[in-house]
Amino acid sequence: MTSDSIIVKLKPDQLKDIVSSFMEFDQNKNGYISYKEMKECLNRAHVAHDDAEIS
Repeated sequence: MTSDSIIVKLKPDQLKDIVSSFMEFDQNKNGYISYKEMKECLNRAHVAHDDAEIS
């Protein structure tokens, strides 16, 4: 499944929520989530992980 086919299946409010969440964690606003930003995202969401899983 491509990212385009996933987007087509999302409702507008779902897409808005995803973009909003992405922008919140993309702290430097470069359009990417860095290792540090992803780690912060997972920690805030209380998702158990080890560093190897996100590198």
